Amino acid sequence: MLAGAGIAVLSHILAIPDIKADRLVNLMPDFPPARLPINLTYPSRRNLPLRVRTVIDYLVAAMREDAFMTS
Repeated sequence: MLAGAGIAVLSHILAIPDIKADRLVNLMPDFPPARLPINLTYPSRRNLPLRVRTVIDYLVAAMREDAFMTS
């Protein structure tokens, strides 16, 4: 991600560590990008493997945290 110079739109989840380390700069803090829906698709909640449930729980928590950080 940091291999070259340029402008990108990134999720805070991906960008925060590099912003804190001064490797990235938020160029337009007053103009956040539009929020887009995120969908998770999986076969069924019935007999859902623990590793899938763990990933789902992590993503839901991360998206909630990102929403609080940017709102």
